[in-house]
Amino acid sequence: MPTKFMSKFLLPRASKKSKEMRKTLARATRQPSKAQPMSYKNYNKNL
Repeated sequence: MPTKFMSKFLLPRASKKSKEMRKTLARATRQPSKAQPMSYKNYNKNL
C-alpha cells in the first residue's frame, strides 16, 4: 500500500483518538475519583 493512502486514512483517525485520550487523561488527573471510571468507559468505547 502506498504511504500517501496510509497517511490519508490512518493518521486523522489516530490523531483524533489520541486527542480524545489526552482529554480523558487530563480529566482523570484533575479529579481522579470521579473521572477515572468514566475515562476507562470512554476508552473502551473508542477502541
